[in-house]
Amino acid sequence: MNGPALSGLAESIPRPIGAALCQSHLFRSRINHLVPLQRISCQLICCLQSRSNSSYILGSFSYRLCPTAMGKINLTALRVRQTALNQFASGKTSKLPQWVSVVGEIPPAETLIRTRPPQHELVQQRLKTVAGSSKPQVVFQVQEKRRKPKKPSRLFQPVELKYEEDQLRTQFFRDHPWELARPRVLLESTGKDFEHYDWSRIQQPGKRLDGESVVQRQLWLLNNVPDMNKSAAYDIARREFYRLRLQEDIQRRVAAEEAAAYGAEFGPSYMDIGMKMENEQYDKWVAWARETSLIQDQRKSALSGAPDLGDTTESSEQEAEETEAVTL
Repeated sequence: MNGPALSGLAESIPRPIGAALCQSHLFRSRINHLVPLQRISCQLICCLQSRSNSSYILGSFSYRLCPTAMGKINLTALRVRQTALNQFASGKTSKLPQWVSVVGEIPPAETLIRTRPPQHELVQQRLKTVAGSSKPQVVFQVQEKRRKPKKPSRLFQPVELKYEEDQLRTQFFRDHPWELARPRVLLESTGKDFEHYDWSRIQQPGKRLDGESVVQRQLWLLNNVPDMNKSAAYDIARREFYRLRLQEDIQRRVAAEEAAAYGAEFGPSYMDIGMKMENEQYDKWVAWARETSLIQDQRKSALSGAPDLGDTTESSEQEAEETEAVTL
């Protein structure tokens, strides 16, 4: 199709029809089945008749002319700065966006393949005696993680971080679940209180004794005592922890006895409060049992046609009193 024929065909199509053809998905799908020269002609006609959808036509037109230049990869995002500069140079936009200079200094990555992030390995520090050496040497052991094939949706998730104290912490709180019920102070003055701790001993100034003390003490033993295994370090840390907890209980008991000797009144204990609440619930249950028994007796008497309900009430009250006396 030559130039005059193309211009004549373009003039023969009304402008509203050309705009409608550009926006029609059926027309776009039918274009792809034409001969390349006819397809280019139809796209040029629609481009001449409608400017509202010229971006699609021009993009499709350039792709049809140079299919090997673009390929199947959409590089529009990588060329967003060049597009903004071209629009400003042609007068389509009055001013440049504020991000043009930033994108020019820090261009987007041109690598279209996303690499898998390196996995975090569990590193263990041990102090072992080496044959032929007078001093023990520090040895770092890397625990290899068994790699499992991941789903594509989980391939680029955040890397799982693993540390040795996590395993020690899990073991301790599994053996001592009630330690989690004790109140803990999580506030710190500077956030670097751990720098002032010396875990060569389990008790630290300014820190309450808790399960974390056992974990850090066990980790220190594993890292600084030659040929120390995990079970032996756990036994040593627990023994020190139990001794200090027993000492705290004795101090608390002695302080309460001294205060009581000087006239202090602490009120009812937790055991007394619990027994009082249990007695209240038991009294409520006895009253409910009496009412339920009375209602059942009345229903039975109504069905049997017995006229005397007073005797039934008195007998039920006597039975309830006898039951209460036997229970007490």
